[in-house]
Amino acid sequence: MLQYKAVTGQSVFDLCLNTYGSFDLLFKFLNDNNISDVNYVPYSGQVFYWDETLTADQAVNVTSTTNSIIYATSTQRNGSVLSIVLDQGNGGGAGNGGVYPPYTPPTTGGSTSYYITYGVQYVGVGAENTFNLSELVGVTLVQVTREVQPLLPSMYTFNALTGSITLTGNALIAEEVVYIIYTKHITV
Repeated sequence: MLQYKAVTGQSVFDLCLNTYGSFDLLFKFLNDNNISDVNYVPYSGQVFYWDETLTADQAVNVTSTTNSIIYATSTQRNGSVLSIVLDQGNGGGAGNGGVYPPYTPPTTGGSTSYYITYGVQYVGVGAENTFNLSELVGVTLVQVTREVQPLLPSMYTFNALTGSITLTGNALIAEEVVYIIYTKHITV
């Protein structure tokens, strides 16, 4: 059995792919390393064991090892991203079990920018065409649905400065629900 050291940002799936070259032996990998489920979050430098004689896809394993490619796809503070971490010559490496520094995704201009999608609902009090929601200030609307009918952009207007939606047709009746999906731009 060989040892493999995890890096920040790797999931159990990434570890299995980096060692066995496929997910065919995922449960063996979990069992050999006393991991109870696939949601386990490895920490940087944690040692895992794998049986190199059972590598399912030698091409993936050899390519990853030779080129020091490390798959790191778990959710990080900047959202869910796919990262392929390359050994920068610091003595670490997928093949030699070196210790990796924590991986920091690349940034643009000193910050990382991404979008997160949210949903909110508004329950009508009756006879209103306009309503304001503080959650909608400064966001981009993706979809507005009135009960089960998705509204076309021509069926409402949206003011991102105030977070108000004005319906251009019939007013809401009491307890009618409007579902809103929106994205928010995040910079960290």
